[in-house]
Amino acid sequence: NPAGYRLLQIVVHALNVLLVFFFVKSIRTQANEPNRDVVPLLATLFYAIHPVNVESVTYIAAVGEILYTMFGLLGLLGLARHTERSPDRPASLRQMAIFFALILLSMLAKESGVVFLFMGGAYLGLFSIMRARQWRYYVTGSVITLLAYLWLRLVISNIPFLIDYNSSISNAPIASRLLTIPYAMTHYIITLIAPIRLVVYENTVVASPGDFLFWGLTLMVLAVIAGAAFWYHRTRSKT
Repeated sequence: NPAGYRLLQIVVHALNVLLVFFFVKSIRTQANEPNRDVVPLLATLFYAIHPVNVESVTYIAAVGEILYTMFGLLGLLGLARHTERSPDRPASLRQMAIFFALILLSMLAKESGVVFLFMGGAYLGLFSIMRARQWRYYVTGSVITLLAYLWLRLVISNIPFLIDYNSSISNAPIASRLLTIPYAMTHYIITLIAPIRLVVYENTVVASPGDFLFWGLTLMVLAVIAGAAFWYHRTRSKT
C-alpha cells in the first residue's frame, strides 16, 4: 500500500515549503528590504507549485530529493537565524557542527546535498561577520563532512559512484560530466523560469571544451552570477 509513502512525501514537501519561506524572509530581514513578507511569500508559492517538483513529490523512488532539500534547508535556516539574531557575532563551533551534521544527512539522502556546503559559505560571506579563524573552521568542517560522506558511502555501504543508470550522462567519462555542468545548470534555470520541456532524464553530454554548450553557457552563467552580485551590492549600498 503506497499511501503511507505518498503521505510522507507530501508532508516533507509541505515542511520544505515552510523552510523556504522562513529562510527567504530571514534574508530579506537582514538586507533591510521593504515588503519583507511579500517576496518570501512569492518565493514560497513558486517553490510549492512549480512543476519541476512533481517528480520528487509523486515518485516514491524520488524520496531522496525532498529529504536532501529538507536537511539542507534546515542547515541554512539555522545559520540564518543565528545571523539574524547576532549579525555582529560569527557562528559558534556548536552551530557550525549542527550545520555540517545536517548537510551530511542531506548528502546521505542524495549526493546533490553537497551544494549546500557552497550555499552555506556564500550565505556567511554575504550576511555574517566571518574572520579568518571562522573561515578555517568552515573549510575544515566542509572537508570533514565530505570525508565522512565518502567513508560512509564507499567503505561502510560499499556504494560506488559510477553506477550504470542506462543513460548517456551516467556512462560518460568524468571529463565529459564536468564539461556538461554549465549545460545542466542552464537547463535547470530555464526549466525554473519556463517549465515547458520537462524530462525525467537529460541525455545531453558535452564532450569537448570547444562546444558552445560548454564555453558559451559558462560565460552566460558567469554573467548572470556577476549581474546578481552587482545588483545585490548596489542595493545594499543604497540602504
